[in-house]
Amino acid sequence: MMNAENSECFCECFGLAWYYGPEAKTTRQVMPIEVPEDCATLEKVKQKYEKAYEGKKLVFAKEFAYYVAPEPNYKYIPEGIDTHS
Repeated sequence: MMNAENSECFCECFGLAWYYGPEAKTTRQVMPIEVPEDCATLEKVKQKYEKAYEGKKLVFAKEFAYYVAPEPNYKYIPEGIDTHS
């Protein structure tokens, strides 16, 4: 996917928020890292995924479902995109 022409590819942005953000859902950390501002919280990742990527032929994101589970976190699942597992 990373090599697809005119594409944007993301890998586990929700994971950055889940493990390392200020609202981390776990205390388990492999090592502390600096998280990009647009991946700091689950809400910011949702906004990142929902924004328009004008001119892109493909926008692809690889995530783990448990980052937006259980049900109280379903609100972070991005709107308006096709999903596939």
